[in-house]
Amino acid sequence: MISKTKPQNFIVVVTLILGLVSGIGLASTASYYSGSYVIVSYLQIDLDEVRVTNVDPTNTSINPSIALDFSFVAPETSDGEATVSYLVATVYINGDKMNYASFRKNIPRDYRDITSGYDMVFTVASSITEMADKYVLYNATADGDWTFSITLTVFYHVFNSPSESVRIIPFSYEGNW
Repeated sequence: MISKTKPQNFIVVVTLILGLVSGIGLASTASYYSGSYVIVSYLQIDLDEVRVTNVDPTNTSINPSIALDFSFVAPETSDGEATVSYLVATVYINGDKMNYASFRKNIPRDYRDITSGYDMVFTVASSITEMADKYVLYNATADGDWTFSITLTVFYHVFNSPSESVRIIPFSYEGNW
């Protein structure tokens, strides 16, 4: 025990200040981590539009294309972030899978960081070059009605971690030719 009160009071004040600073740091870190989980958990991802172009069943040398527009809207949080790296879509038209077309989008670096208020639209598109996939489109054109079943896989990172997480989201989209 310290016999004089001045050094004892000084030690008590320093201990209280260190405790307060540590508490603020802990609260800030907890806010960042919880905000990051909120962003990932409540990130709104919607299929806005499906565009099919250059479909000509009478000329198989023309390569049709399919473009899928997805909107990403992050919730408002006080802190936190996640990083989306790329998107992969699996596409079925009227129950038939597009087997050879590659629906993949690498997100540009400037748009990868998802923070509070993030609002972006990304297009995942592919040119249809294989005959098997072209016939899926030609059959859908002959039917007149198009029913797209799309599964989007979002690859992302939280807390600048090297491990990658995924979120898989199913969509359905209908239209007619």
